Amino acid sequence: MGRFIILPLYSLFVILAQTISSLKYIEIVTAIAVTAS
Repeated sequence: MGRFIILPLYSLFVILAQTISSLKYIEIVTAIAVTAS
């Protein structure tokens, strides 16, 4: 029973982590672009 609760939560956490890391990446790239120009 617990496994059915843990798996969706884990996949949600992975998606969230990927979204945060891609947002951080975009943030870093924009910061570099602003300082470079």
